[in-house]
Amino acid sequence: MDAKQIPQAIQELPELFQRMYEAAPAEIVPLEWVARQAGYKNVGSIHNKISEGHGPSSFISGKRRVCDRKEAVLWIHSQTRPTFRGRAA
Repeated sequence: MDAKQIPQAIQELPELFQRMYEAAPAEIVPLEWVARQAGYKNVGSIHNKISEGHGPSSFISGKRRVCDRKEAVLWIHSQTRPTFRGRAA
């Protein structure tokens, strides 16, 4: 993916998160993908965070809860420990 196609907010993140954005299956990603990338073993943990108002922005598409790819990666970055973010650079 060309750097010009990556949103500025993603370009400012460490390379690990830029690669995660590029590897996303589509512009709209299933909540299961977000959970896996964030290191959760169960998507229910993400559902709980959404219901508490701390999860990624999401919406229902068909029968699945999905997220915008950019918003998902930004949320995952915000959930990681600072030491992990430092090593990701």
